[in-house]
Amino acid sequence: MKVFYSRDYVAGSDGFDTTSKAQAVAESLVQRPMPGVQLVEPEPVDRAQLLAAHSDEYVEAVATGQPEQLAGSSGSPGTKAHGGASAHRSAVLSVP
Repeated sequence: MKVFYSRDYVAGSDGFDTTSKAQAVAESLVQRPMPGVQLVEPEPVDRAQLLAAHSDEYVEAVATGQPEQLAGSSGSPGTKAHGGASAHRSAVLSVP
């Protein structure tokens, strides 16, 4: 089984429970590998792939920070709606 993880997932998310858990799980898999489990760095996706999982309105909101309620709906304290640089936003802005 592939487990997708990037250090970018936890950038700027100090104290956010979900990202803290993701980092702890990834570190655990590196320190104590499990048979059949492979930690994999994800490849960037294009806009069409993002839109297969998210609405256009959500992708635009995360990219622009507006409307703030939608842009911050993931609850991540790193989103622009919460006053910080977001790994989510950075990922969306890097999409061609």
